[in-house]
Formats: sequence, C-alpha cells, structure tokens
Amino acid sequence: MTTIRLLFWLAAAFGIAACTSVPPKMGVMPKSSIESTGPNTYRITARESRFGTEGDADDLFREAVKRVVSANHCQDYRILSKSRYMESALLGAPMPIVEGEILCLHHRAREHSSFWGG
Repeated sequence: MTTIRLLFWLAAAFGIAACTSVPPKMGVMPKSSIESTGPNTYRITARESRFGTEGDADDLFREAVKRVVSANHCQDYRILSKSRYMESALLGAPMPIVEGEILCLHHRAREHSSFWGG
C-alpha cells in the first residue's frame, strides 16, 4: 500500500511541477526574433503565446520592425515578404506566428510623376 501512495504522490508532484514551470520556448510567453540576412535586410519572426491571436502576432511583428528601424537609423523600410500561420503543438493550443523579411532604407527614394521628374 505504501508503494502505491508513494507513486501517487510522485505523479502528483510531477503534474504540479509541469503545470507551474513552463519554459518560454514552450510558447507561453510572446517572443520575437530578429536576424540579419544580408546588407540592410532582416528576418523577423513574431511568435505569440498559445493564448494569443494572429492579430497579437502582427502587433509583435510591428514592434520588432520599429526596433530594427530605430536601432539601424533607417529613414524608411520595405517589407520584402510576410506570412502568417499557426504552428501546431503537441500539447495545448496552436501558436500564431508572423514571419517576414524587411529591407532597411537609409535614404528615401524620391517619387516622380514623370520621367523628367515633373
């Protein structure tokens, strides 16, 4: 009888520990990553928590773009690619993810209404 009680208490302790200490990589905390992929080009991945929405991941993406623009003193930027998807998970709800690549522009291109700049 004591062996069964011991196993029960161990199982309960592991269950409680699993519920209370979930590492951020498991998708509980929102996160974004920024990676330089070339001259003035950056890949941004915004990963919302399991309880977030795709709109929240878009907000994280915009915040990461602002950080890149500010840190690199960009005058403007261009989104080269952007995609949204849900990453499935073994346990829990899927996580919304927005990935994209931006180009940091250090001078704003002048737009002309005609060939001669008129």
